Amino acid sequence: MSLILGMEDVIGPWVHARTGGQWIPGSGRTIGWWNGERITAGYIFSQYNGRNLFIDYAVDGHYLPQSLLYAVGAYVFEQLCCTRLTLVAEDSNLASVKISYKLGATLEATLKGAARDGGNILI
Repeated sequence: MSLILGMEDVIGPWVHARTGGQWIPGSGRTIGWWNGERITAGYIFSQYNGRNLFIDYAVDGHYLPQSLLYAVGAYVFEQLCCTRLTLVAEDSNLASVKISYKLGATLEATLKGAARDGGNILI
């Protein structure tokens, strides 16, 4: 089991295949998790402006390794020195919404009807 760093063109498409987005090479940085057999989690970091960073992420299953969460936090808050981050989730993705709140997120905006299924996107 290990972190996957520097493989944006592997992790980016993996995340977007699960979130409905499209990976554009060079559009962000990534961190992923290899469980010894396959990728099971991935984070895409984009739109960094010196204070904020947008994160798209996907997880297969219910397990998020502490070392992966630590790596994400260290990258965002220690290396990039962000003062905040922005998570985007479809409201129908209950697991994603639950994880976001568990990690301390607060709802700032709802994009009505903007999700792939016609539901809402939560910021």
